[in-house]
Amino acid sequence: MAELLVKGVQTENGTAQIDYNALANKPDGRIQTLENNLNTEITRAQNEERKLKEEYTVSNAAKLGGQLPSYYATSDHSHVVDSSMSSTSTNPVQNKIVNAAITEAKTAASNAQKTANKALPKSGGVITGDLTVGGNIVRTAACSARGTAETLNLENKETYKKITLDAWISRTDNAFEFNNGGIKCPYAGNIAVSGSVYFGDAVKIRGVYVTKADGTEIASTWGISTDIAGSATTGMSIVPVSAGDIIYLNARAHAESGELPCLPSNVGTSLNIMYV
Repeated sequence: MAELLVKGVQTENGTAQIDYNALANKPDGRIQTLENNLNTEITRAQNEERKLKEEYTVSNAAKLGGQLPSYYATSDHSHVVDSSMSSTSTNPVQNKIVNAAITEAKTAASNAQKTANKALPKSGGVITGDLTVGGNIVRTAACSARGTAETLNLENKETYKKITLDAWISRTDNAFEFNNGGIKCPYAGNIAVSGSVYFGDAVKIRGVYVTKADGTEIASTWGISTDIAGSATTGMSIVPVSAGDIIYLNARAHAESGELPCLPSNVGTSLNIMYV
């Protein structure tokens, strides 16, 4: 055991130095215990270090995130950061680019909403500026009308006579108007049109004609009937019209004798127009 010199011991006469070897009762046992404990801790720390080295070896690279220790020592861990949005890149994007894209999307949505708010409602409205239409305008406007006169006498075998229409049966668009006893088409387009006339029982041969203002027949029927009063009806025709064209309903009849009446106000008389 080496000599131990204890300094700084306070006595009545001041600080003194004590020679360890001169002590009668030396604390050799306690010092030895302290030394043993210290050696034990050193040994334990050395064992822990050895375990760590063995655990994180090349064979246990998975514990390091799947990479070998050399990867973390030599690899360049910098990442490519894109400066624009992309549908194919897997790189991160700059924060300001993401923010700009979100702002742009919000602005586009706001503008779309403002445009929708200004759109003409389905219930109708007024357009004050120019309107350009890229495709065909498909209308669903339709109407049906008859006359108010109870009887219209026809001339035997003569050409047809116009039935004055002045009572709406139905009308989905108020743009349809009566004009000169006919119906004025409000729009350019194609219409499906048909007509029927109710005849008295004396009429043997009955004819119904739907015409334009220039006399062009667009739907008609002419044929022998029974002695029973009733309606004669044209087939349906689809024809083009211009805005403002007037469509007329006409009747023609033949009998051996007697009057040749048709009934404009009867439910069996009508002119029917529908845009298609």
